[in-house]
Amino acid sequence: MRLLLVAFIFSVTTSAQTLIIRQAHIVDPLTRTVALGDVEIVNGMISRVELNKPYEPGDPEFRIVQEWKYELDGADKWIIPGLHDMHVHSYGNPAPGGVMDVMGTQKAAKTMLYAGVTAFLDLFAPEDAIFALRDKQRQSDLQMADIYAAGPILTCTGGHGTEYGLPTRVINSPADAERELSALALKKPDVVKIVYDHAFGAMPTIDKATMEAAVQGASKRGLKTVIHIGTWQDACEAILAGATCITHVHGQPIPADLVTLMHERGVYEIPTLSVQSELANISRQPLLLDSPLLAKTATKSVIDAYRDTSKFDKRTKAFRDYTSAEQAAVKANVKAMHTGNVKLMAGTDCGNLGTFQGYSLHREMELMVEAGLSSWDALASATTTAGSYLGEKVGFRVGDIANFVLLNKSPIDDIRNTQDIAAVVYYGRVVNREILLNPPVVKWSTPLLDEFNSNSTMSTSEREWQTDLDTTWGGKSTMSIVYGSGVIHASGKAIPSGGRPALAGLSLPLSDEAPVDLTAFTGVRLRFQSSAGPVQLKLITTGISNYDYHAVNIPAIDGPRTLEFPFSSFKQQWSDPVAWTGKDVSSIALWVSTFGVPTDFDFIIDAIELY
Repeated sequence: MRLLLVAFIFSVTTSAQTLIIRQAHIVDPLTRTVALGDVEIVNGMISRVELNKPYEPGDPEFRIVQEWKYELDGADKWIIPGLHDMHVHSYGNPAPGGVMDVMGTQKAAKTMLYAGVTAFLDLFAPEDAIFALRDKQRQSDLQMADIYAAGPILTCTGGHGTEYGLPTRVINSPADAERELSALALKKPDVVKIVYDHAFGAMPTIDKATMEAAVQGASKRGLKTVIHIGTWQDACEAILAGATCITHVHGQPIPADLVTLMHERGVYEIPTLSVQSELANISRQPLLLDSPLLAKTATKSVIDAYRDTSKFDKRTKAFRDYTSAEQAAVKANVKAMHTGNVKLMAGTDCGNLGTFQGYSLHREMELMVEAGLSSWDALASATTTAGSYLGEKVGFRVGDIANFVLLNKSPIDDIRNTQDIAAVVYYGRVVNREILLNPPVVKWSTPLLDEFNSNSTMSTSEREWQTDLDTTWGGKSTMSIVYGSGVIHASGKAIPSGGRPALAGLSLPLSDEAPVDLTAFTGVRLRFQSSAGPVQLKLITTGISNYDYHAVNIPAIDGPRTLEFPFSSFKQQWSDPVAWTGKDVSSIALWVSTFGVPTDFDFIIDAIELY
C-alpha cells in the first residue's frame, strides 16, 4: 500500500479533512457487492463513491488529485466498513492461572482500533468512569474505537453482576426498576443491560414483573435494552415485554416459534460465540494462539497462559468442558436464527476467559461462518447490522461515517482475511496503528494523587479509582468499598481458590494513554490506618506481567498515620527481579493478596501523594 502523503497519519487535524481512497475493491455488506472504485471523504464522512471506473488523470468525471489533501492508494486492497464488537467488557484480558492484563477502557479501545474495530458496545463497567470517557471522546479527538456503553447491569441482590466487586444497580421490584432507571437515564446510557437468567442456578435473578418494569421503563425513556438471558423462556418473556436485543445463546434447541417472534418483533441477537467456545477451541487448536494480530494486541504472558492446558485450574477446566459440550448445539441455534432472518450482531463478551480485546471480534466472525453463515452474513453482523442497532450510518453511501479497514486479501473469499490489515481509516483519517499500541511515555508532574474530597471514585488528580477483585476470573474474595467523609474505606476477605492466590483491592491508573515517568519523585506518602491486613502498596509497571510488581507491605496500624515509602524500598516478592526505573508506571495499587489461608482486611486511606 502506498501513502502519497505520510503526514496525514492520525495526528493531523484541520477544519476540512479530505481523503480519497483510489481504486480499492469496495466490499459493501449492504448491497453484497464487490466493485473496484474510489471513495471520497470530507470531514469524516463519505462525499462520493465512484465504482467500476479506473482513475485516469485529466478525466473530467474525476476531480484532479490536487483537490484532495490526502490520497491513499487502494490498489490490490479490499476496503470494508469499520468493525463493531457488540458485547465487550473493556477492562482488559484475563487468562488462566490468574494472569491478567488490566488494560482499562481507553487502552482496550486503542487496541481495538488497531485491530480494525472502530466501535464497541461495553455491557458492564463502572458507570461514572465509562460515561465520562465516552462523553469526552464525543466532544474531542481521542484516538480510539468509539465507545457505546450500558454502564451498570440491572440485576437483583446477589444476582449475576454483583460478584465482581464493581458498582452496579440492584433492582428487586418494579418500584426499584423505576427508581434506578430514572437515575440512570440522566447519564444517557446507549443501552440498558438487564440480567434475566434462570439457567445459572448458583445465583438468583430478577422476577418477571421486575424485568418487565425495567424493559418498559427503559423503552418509555427512549432507551434500547440488551437482555442477558439463560434460557429460551427468558428470551421469550423479555421479547414480549419489549426488549430490543438478546445476548447469549442457550444450549437447548431454540423453539421455532421463538425464532419467528424474534424476526417479527425485529429483535437483535448477539450470540457471543467467542466466550461460549474459544477456551475449548484454543485447547484443541493451540495454533490459534499464533496469530500475528493476536501477538500484536495481547501480552505474551496472557497468550502463554493458555498454552499449557495441564496448568488450567479447576474452574477454568470446568468452564472449558461446559462450553465444549454445548458448542455444536449453540452453533445450530445460531444457524436456526440466521435461517429465520433474525438480525445477528457480532459480539465477543471480551473480558472473559478465551477472549482478547480487538482480536476476538475477528474470531467471532469466523465462528459465525463455522455455524453456517456466509462470509457476507458474518461481515454484515459486525458492520451494517451493528450500525443499524446503534443508529450509525455504516457502509458506502454518501453521508456514511468514513470508518474503514483496508485488507490485503478478500474477506469474502475467506473471512479469516479480516485479520490481514493493511490500514485503518477512522473518521476519514489514516490511523498510525503503531502509536496506538506504543504511545510515548508521559512525565508525571502532580504530587497530590488524591485527598478523597470528592466522596467518589474520581481522584483529586482527575483519575478514576478502580476495583480489583479476583471474582473477575472466578475467585471468591469479597470486598466492600465506601467513598465518603473524605476517605476510602475498603474491607472484606481475600479468599484463595482453585489453587490460585486471592486478590482484592484498589488501583489508581495514572494514565490511559501511556505509562508515566515518576523519576521526578522519590517515593509515595499516604495517610493510612487498618484494623486487619496486611495490605501491599504496589507500583504497577508495564515491564512486569506476572503480578509480582514492586511492593511494600503495610501492617495493621491503629489510628491514622502518615507513612512514607521511598521507591528504593519497593521490592518484588518471588520472581526474577526486574529493575525499577520509574519510567513505565501505569498504576498505584493497594492490594491484599494471599496464598493458602483466607485473610480479612479493613483499611482506610485519607490521602495519597508522591514526594
